[in-house]
Amino acid sequence: MAALRALPGVVGAYADFSYPLEGGGWGCAIRKARDQHSPSATCALYLVGDHARKILGARLLEGRWFKPGEVVERHENDVIPPARVIMVTRALARELFPNGGALGSTLYMEGTAQTIVGIIARLQTPAAAGGSADGEYSVLQPDRYVGADYTYIIRARPGRVESIKAAVPDVLRKLGGARVIRYVRTFPEVRAIAYRGSHGFASVLATVCMILLAVTAFGIVGLTSSSVSRRRREIGTRRALGATRQAILHQFQIEHLVVAITACGIGIGFAIAANLWLVGHYEMQRMPLLPVAVAAFVMLALGQVAVLWPALRAASVPPSLAAKGDGR
Repeated sequence: MAALRALPGVVGAYADFSYPLEGGGWGCAIRKARDQHSPSATCALYLVGDHARKILGARLLEGRWFKPGEVVERHENDVIPPARVIMVTRALARELFPNGGALGSTLYMEGTAQTIVGIIARLQTPAAAGGSADGEYSVLQPDRYVGADYTYIIRARPGRVESIKAAVPDVLRKLGGARVIRYVRTFPEVRAIAYRGSHGFASVLATVCMILLAVTAFGIVGLTSSSVSRRRREIGTRRALGATRQAILHQFQIEHLVVAITACGIGIGFAIAANLWLVGHYEMQRMPLLPVAVAAFVMLALGQVAVLWPALRAASVPPSLAAKGDGR
């Protein structure tokens, strides 16, 4: 640790068993009462020692950070010492204490009492990239990790990341030739790897959505064109009575807008109902309303663009031609 902290451009370094978005790490079950049968929440456990505050960049919302005298060594197979203090994220505090009052409360981990002395804004769990609702249920303990399998977390000054990344393996190997270094990654690289599957899945869904939007647009064009062909006599009659081309254009646009608004309302209703059912049965996240509103706006705009060409055809029908014969 001293060798890493001595590197030029290093703000600080500490060792832990896990780090955000790595995909593994330690988990813990939290109970609000010692004899509680089922846990109130499951969360990720970080051993942050006495150097982690400036390295993680965690923003303290309530309470305090750990005091130096509270930091103890924690070996791989140690049980949790009694009478300890912890810090939790805002998301976990709200889950455990929805009405407030988390600061100073006592929780139980492995039957050991833990007092909440601080609440931080955010800290993702190692498995947060999976998109689960507990992606920010994190607990911090003032332990200096001692084990056979370390992960060193280093904060570098701006502009020194790549040079420190290149220097770290040499520094560690000089301390012991038998040391196995799996990788040295920057956090942007960790994040990219963690979300690679989610980004790929999102790309597939986006492609499917674009195809569906295109099919929908062509369907609107076809249906509106058919309507124009069937209503040529009606259009010609309106034109003969003095309706302008702009009036005919607006007629078809408004007709389609009414149908589209009705369809969007029905679709939004089904989507919200399905989401509420999933939230109630499978502990999924509640669907935010902003994306739903944006999707509805996109569908309405797409419909107006798709109906424009058939509506222009309808507006160009001459009154004399439309009024002849059976209107075909």
